[in-house]
Amino acid sequence: MKIRITRTGFEKRRGSTLLVVMGMATVLMISGAAISFMTANMSHSVIHYRDRGQALSIAEAGIADMVAKLRTNYTMWIGSTNLSAFSTGSNSVSATVQTNGNILLSSTGWVGDVAQTTVMETLGTTVDPRDVAWGQGSGLLSDGIVIMETGAPTVNGGAHSNGDFNLVNGVINGDLSSAATVNQTGGTVSGTVTSTTEPVTIPGFAFDTYLSLAQSGGIYHSGDVNLSGVITPANGVLYVNGNVSFSNNTTVNGVIVANGDVTIANRLTQNQVNGYPAVLSQGTVYLHNRNVFNGTVYGMIGIDTYNNRIVNGSLISSGPINIRNRLEVNAQASAPVWDPALTNADPDVVFGAWIK
Repeated sequence: MKIRITRTGFEKRRGSTLLVVMGMATVLMISGAAISFMTANMSHSVIHYRDRGQALSIAEAGIADMVAKLRTNYTMWIGSTNLSAFSTGSNSVSATVQTNGNILLSSTGWVGDVAQTTVMETLGTTVDPRDVAWGQGSGLLSDGIVIMETGAPTVNGGAHSNGDFNLVNGVINGDLSSAATVNQTGGTVSGTVTSTTEPVTIPGFAFDTYLSLAQSGGIYHSGDVNLSGVITPANGVLYVNGNVSFSNNTTVNGVIVANGDVTIANRLTQNQVNGYPAVLSQGTVYLHNRNVFNGTVYGMIGIDTYNNRIVNGSLISSGPINIRNRLEVNAQASAPVWDPALTNADPDVVFGAWIK
């Protein structure tokens, strides 16, 4: 005999309810996991943004610290990188001089593995503008006409004239430029040759400072004089209040300064002292035959060179420069001492524009 079991409506509804409950539980579990993930992700984002903010603050603090360092000891800190550590992070700051004379400060701050970088360029010229001008013609720099003609003159460095530059013979191992015209009919130039450039303001020297040094511890002549032999000023400054000429076989240990012409006939050796220039004249400098100069030669009115000279420095003039026969100019790596009174003065460093 077969027995049939018939389910009631209540039992059918009970099975459907179980499925609904299980579905809702699944939805709640997924929602909970999603909320948990979102919460964790949001927490990570908050921590990341907090670290970014702290890293940027640490980077900006590095900029302020480097400005303070440059103001107190410019020579020590310019061109250097400073590292600082804090309880929450660290920074690295560098200071480099730009071609316009300003200083570029770049600072990176770290908090954990988060890094932020900020960059500032200081306002104002922090490097002597005379250094910038000198850089246009570290070998030859003239406000007038430059003539390189007979013989085999060699300039190891750049050359610039605000007047015409007439290259007839010789070698320039560097760039050649003129605010007027470069007339090259001979010779060779290893760098670029450019005419009609912007004129360069020819730098000058602090003659008053050199006068004070000569009167207080060097050698001072109150009028025209002819000198010979070995001349050694105690502080390295020889000053003539007039024209000065040098006879055969003369050695000068220091800078020759005159408010008139400087004439060197034959066989003079000048040795550099305290980084000073070689010759400073408010007139014309005449360099004739077998001379050696260790430093810059400056002639306010002009420079005339003839036969067998070596200048380990620059030729600078507010007038013309005339080069005949053998000359060797070896430009120095840095600009000459324009004013001994300012040699150790730190330039002013002020906050400027934030670049990044």
